[in-house]
Amino acid sequence: MKQPTTESVQASLSASTLAVPNLAALTSLCRTLRRISFLAEAYVAAQLRWFGADGPGADGPDRAAAAATAPLSRTEWLRVLRAFYRRQIVSNAYAPTERYEFNNRQHWEVEDVAAFSCTYNTDPRFQQGLLGAFEPWEMQQIDHADHFVTRLCVALRLPSREAQDSDEQAAEYYLGRPRPSPRADEPTPIAELEFGPLFSGVERLVRHLWDHPGLASAALRNLPPPEGGARPWGPTPYALNPLCAAWQHSQHEEMLDPARDELEHEQNRTEFAGDALDRVPFGWLDALDGYYATWFGEALYDIPWAALYPETLQERRVKTEVWRSTGLAFWDFDRMRNRP
Repeated sequence: MKQPTTESVQASLSASTLAVPNLAALTSLCRTLRRISFLAEAYVAAQLRWFGADGPGADGPDRAAAAATAPLSRTEWLRVLRAFYRRQIVSNAYAPTERYEFNNRQHWEVEDVAAFSCTYNTDPRFQQGLLGAFEPWEMQQIDHADHFVTRLCVALRLPSREAQDSDEQAAEYYLGRPRPSPRADEPTPIAELEFGPLFSGVERLVRHLWDHPGLASAALRNLPPPEGGARPWGPTPYALNPLCAAWQHSQHEEMLDPARDELEHEQNRTEFAGDALDRVPFGWLDALDGYYATWFGEALYDIPWAALYPETLQERRVKTEVWRSTGLAFWDFDRMRNRP
């Protein structure tokens, strides 16, 4: 087979209607991919460690333990990687720490909700929002990524005696990557005013983790437990409000979506159709008993048909936090079947 020449490749690119990034843009894309991948790998490592320590790996059958902590499939990895990318896009667009003065309660207008969450163009004033094309389980995947970043930043704010910059901790956290030059001083917890920039920007967050491997390692081992919320219900100075429950309620009141609302009201159950990137994840269907829901994240405990479940609101809140923390919308059938 004849190999393409440099000239033929350049000619093909020139004939293409797609814009070809210049070297600076390609370098930036590669740098972003490296940081997003690093954060996604840290998330996966933390999740599999939790599955092994507190799930079937602790005292269950070997087969269940192996399935729960097995390396990710390509589909699982792409779900995780895509969610962290999308979470950063939401953060860049909403820019929570730049909207209002620090510690002031954030608020939003109907135009804000439309710009992000309008899913059905029933009002000529509004176009489809940034997140309008995503299915609810895809929004849940973004919420998984955001929930992890929130818990990680909370852990970075809480000092621990384990935050010593030791070779063992650095090796564990860096997942085989070269360790940076040792620092003369012991890493200190991030200041409150630094929390916002780290929470909002993956580049700054990952750079902080690279610069302080001991603190990062301790933070990843001491993430707030799944049953404990990492932030209160509703807006905070750092919250990505398009993901919070109050925003979703506002969206449902202001932005009607007849097609999705009808699916939710019909109460028909959806059967699992197999593991694939473009199909509904098994964990999402399992958590909602197959029902279609337009809600996600912290709003799952307050969905209109929650009365179908004979449990208290507090019990459902705890269950919702566990769902969010364990990444129910990321994993394939075999892992979810053997999860903690």
